[in-house]
Amino acid sequence: MQTLVLVGALAVGGLFLYAVFVQSWRMLHDNGRLRLRRVLARNGVAMAAAGASDYEMACATRRCVGCADKLQCDAWLATHRHEGFEAFCPNADLIARCAQR
Repeated sequence: MQTLVLVGALAVGGLFLYAVFVQSWRMLHDNGRLRLRRVLARNGVAMAAAGASDYEMACATRRCVGCADKLQCDAWLATHRHEGFEAFCPNADLIARCAQR
């Protein structure tokens, strides 16, 4: 029984360390580019005047920095379209709310 608990704890710990590694890798290999500012601007909203609370913008920035769809976002930004980011952007709801204000 103790062996099973130990194996389970090691598996959970390993998954946690893997998740930390993946998130760190994404942040370190992106050159610090924040796409959130560009996506907001594409929708006619300046980041400073987005109308969201400081907490909401901090959370949105964290989601953007850690996003797994950065390549798809870059491809979308290169198209100069205004629609389509909703399918992959974790901040789509916030961006839509800010654009309506």
